[in-house]
Amino acid sequence: MNIPYLIPRIIRHFLPDNIVNFLLKKQLIIAPGIETKAPQEAFKQYIEKLDRHEFDLNHKKVMIFGYGGNLATACLLLGAGAGQVILCERKGFPQSSIDPQLAAQYSNYFKFRNNSIKPKPEYIQVFHQDLHQLAQSYALPPIDLVLSFSVYEHLINPEMITKELAWVIKIDGAQIHFIDLRDHYFKYPFEMLCYSKRTWQTWLNPTSNLNRMRMVDFEKLFRTYFTKVEISIDNRDETAFLANEGRIRDEFKTGDRKKDSVTRISVFAAKPISKKR
Repeated sequence: MNIPYLIPRIIRHFLPDNIVNFLLKKQLIIAPGIETKAPQEAFKQYIEKLDRHEFDLNHKKVMIFGYGGNLATACLLLGAGAGQVILCERKGFPQSSIDPQLAAQYSNYFKFRNNSIKPKPEYIQVFHQDLHQLAQSYALPPIDLVLSFSVYEHLINPEMITKELAWVIKIDGAQIHFIDLRDHYFKYPFEMLCYSKRTWQTWLNPTSNLNRMRMVDFEKLFRTYFTKVEISIDNRDETAFLANEGRIRDEFKTGDRKKDSVTRISVFAAKPISKKR
């Protein structure tokens, strides 16, 4: 029994949402995502993937799905040629105030009035709302490019979200998703795979949710809704996997250690199969 893992996991599972949101906003104990803490790095990795797939960013409508409350990545994408950036986050996610230094650096994208700073909607639109409602209400314009970083592993209903994202992009649009397959108690990257569904959901799953999907699951999911799908293996940890292989439940293993030890993937998806528009 891994007591050093179980105690903080149980505490995190039962931590009230208002405390979690406060800790996220203050960046205390609970680490925010890369979009929040290192937007330059997120931007760099997005651009590298776009260049690799020869996707032209100029004048494109871009959605950052799960933007983390920080507008910096949006500004960087606009500076690199994007026409408009749509920022989406879950309902109830704490909305950060706009950094005055960021707004001053990218003043073309903001309006300043009565000591307040707001993004110009022709450049940046912000939605803290359920994606399903946005897609069904046609509140979103047709999107050229969807980006996300360490979001997909948290989704409660990844199939519904993937279907919605396939609907909102143009027929010639594309998506890039970086997905972290580790237990987010990073000291134990495969520990979450050692517990039954009942134990995980009842006692251990953090309020941010970890769906425990593996690389093969994500590949199957994206191929359901996109004709062109490329899965890249960004990282693997064979040492940690081998140390825990005997404890990891069979449903999380394929028998191929090269696949089972993967800890991060990136997905490039294009040519949506099901179109609503």
